[in-house]
Amino acid sequence: MNYVNQLQKDYEIFLFLMIGVLLCHNTKCQNTDDNLLQTLKKEIFKIKVYDQQKDQRILMYKNKLAKSTEGDKVTRYTLLDCLYEEYKNYNFDSAHIYISRLLTVSNELRDERKLYETKIKLGLIQLSWGMYKETFDCIADLAKHKLPTDIRADYYSLKYRAYQNLATYNTDKFYSEANQRESVKALDSAAHLYPTGTYMYYKSAAQFQLISGKSLKQLNYFDKSSPIQM
Repeated sequence: MNYVNQLQKDYEIFLFLMIGVLLCHNTKCQNTDDNLLQTLKKEIFKIKVYDQQKDQRILMYKNKLAKSTEGDKVTRYTLLDCLYEEYKNYNFDSAHIYISRLLTVSNELRDERKLYETKIKLGLIQLSWGMYKETFDCIADLAKHKLPTDIRADYYSLKYRAYQNLATYNTDKFYSEANQRESVKALDSAAHLYPTGTYMYYKSAAQFQLISGKSLKQLNYFDKSSPIQM
């Protein structure tokens, strides 16, 4: 998936969330809705500016990484993680390279928390590439460990996305329905593990309502999960 396609996908998701927000406030906040649409249009036209800013950050992190010593693994971990974050929705080839290096450093640090976090990020990259076997291998490996609560929430979120994508990819009635059930179970677990009132809590709850067919209630969760303050 190239950057243009990913960006288009991100905007489609954002627009969907915005529509939900607008529907919830249509009768009360017409002026606010108009301002939001104007703001959205302005942001879309700033793509080149945001690209330039991202390229500058990437260059800065790469320069710092080149100057870091092999022995300073904590610094290298931080910089590799920054590069992964910059590339994950920008260039998947580069993101995979840096997440692989991040996994190596995590093992060298013998920091279980960092290792679990990195494996989840690796699973997300593999899933984005349609590498289902590798993604489920990653999920199976993580399931063997006693994960901290917050990381367990991210684990279930990854599991939800994996089964949801697989259900969409494999449309056979028997497998699709089974995968859909697993995705609902995983998302329900994630929603219960994220702290109440946080963005991820409302996002997971909204997604759970959506895939459970409760679309009207789901709009209220999307309203709360939106980073834009009404």
